[in-house]
Amino acid sequence: MTLTILQITAIGILTHVAFMHGENGLCHWLTTSSLVWGGKLALFQLYPDIWFMRKRLKTRAEPVQGVPVVRVCPPDHATFMNLLTFIDALLVAIWILLQVGVLVVHGKQCYAHAPLVSTLAVVLLALALLYYLPTTLLLIFRRSRESRSDGGDNIEIGPLPQSKVDRIDLVYYIPPPAPAPALAARPSGPVAGLRRFGPTSRGLSATSDDNNNGEWEKSFQRMPRAFLRIEKHEAQCAICLDEYTAPPRVTGEEEGAIPGSATSASAAADAQGVPEPLRWLDCGHVFHKRCIDPYITTKAAKCPTCRAPVKVQSKGRK
Repeated sequence: MTLTILQITAIGILTHVAFMHGENGLCHWLTTSSLVWGGKLALFQLYPDIWFMRKRLKTRAEPVQGVPVVRVCPPDHATFMNLLTFIDALLVAIWILLQVGVLVVHGKQCYAHAPLVSTLAVVLLALALLYYLPTTLLLIFRRSRESRSDGGDNIEIGPLPQSKVDRIDLVYYIPPPAPAPALAARPSGPVAGLRRFGPTSRGLSATSDDNNNGEWEKSFQRMPRAFLRIEKHEAQCAICLDEYTAPPRVTGEEEGAIPGSATSASAAADAQGVPEPLRWLDCGHVFHKRCIDPYITTKAAKCPTCRAPVKVQSKGRK
């Protein structure tokens, strides 16, 4: 394909040189577009293909160490190649539109004075359409299938009934302990992947890390749901803008209180300083139950922060 287009480009250039003067100048655009197409092949097609092939061979030879970080500014080589691929598709679309326009407007004149240039331009356009049109349609079809099959029947975009919303995890907010350098260095964003603790974890055997973490959870009044540690600067509902309230600290005899005796779902929305249950969405963002439930059941089953579809799981997260 590439060699054929390069040959057509070379013949078009030689033909154009023989018909440079007079009315044959109408074919100037067709020859110029052939030159542009040849440069595009060298810069946007051959070079990326060689780079991707070398990268694939290198990836197979060397195991991946950790998660690669793609820089945006200044762009690294991988980011530049992805940008080059996007620009390539844009230039192809522009080139095809301009080539069709010139052939429609000046096709008869060019064919009358330089039939070879006009014929080669038509052949070049046909080859480009035969190559890029099926590829583009196949890519669109594949992406549409992936978007439909991603997540199966668990992802729903429209409003959800309350029965499905009730299957989304509920947690209670607690701040991290003061000597927590690992948590303090965690970047802002969704609180996915954090450990959760609850009343059921007490009395179970645990490692030294679990024992240290459990001591911090035991210092709070026991709640009917699991605890979720959230940094202070992230402990705010993005819907009502109210800060999350942690359960009261307990000591000694208070530690054996009955779970859930300090709060109720009806009084949580109105009482100041009383901990409220939080919905922990699959994307990692957390909201007040009283705020996110009406949003999901009446507007859309999407996260108000990142717009990710709400994923309803048959069982809670582990």
